[in-house]
Amino acid sequence: MIFLVAIGATVLYLTWSKADVIPESEAPDTGVHGAGPGRERLALSLYAVTALAAGLLLHHTAQTPHTSPIAAEESGSASNTIQLTPAQAVAHFPAADVASLKTIIDDTLTKVNAGDQSGARTRIKGLETTWDDDESTLKPMDSNAWTFLDGRIDDALSAVRASHPDPATEKQALTALSTSLGG
Repeated sequence: MIFLVAIGATVLYLTWSKADVIPESEAPDTGVHGAGPGRERLALSLYAVTALAAGLLLHHTAQTPHTSPIAAEESGSASNTIQLTPAQAVAHFPAADVASLKTIIDDTLTKVNAGDQSGARTRIKGLETTWDDDESTLKPMDSNAWTFLDGRIDDALSAVRASHPDPATEKQALTALSTSLGG
């Protein structure tokens, strides 16, 4: 915005002061004739219309709600439209990897049920780390299943890490994730 104001001020200064205009006595003859006041008004009108259109576009864009990738990631899996049965979700993944994830989820759910929020947060970090470490292996095996489970894991992470955690929401997210893994 500062640059736009500076450019506008420069244009207004040069328009009124004519400091950038070469006097007619020193100007070389270019052979162009007919640039009278009518053409100048037309050009100025086109500039004004262009400036008005740019201003309207900026105003419209500023009024449009924006979302950042971070906000979209924090909102959970609302954009995750993939739905799979538990059998489909784990069909292409190694049983040992699924069992490891399920163990972490069950441990976290046990801590939530016991009211150990701090322990649940610590344990859910293990889920996040394991899932992220295994991404390069699991995602190529079945990207749809990986995306589906990733959304469920994001929901569980958000529920357990909420600033004011709700045990019912935590239990629901963890149970849904556990069920998705075939448990």
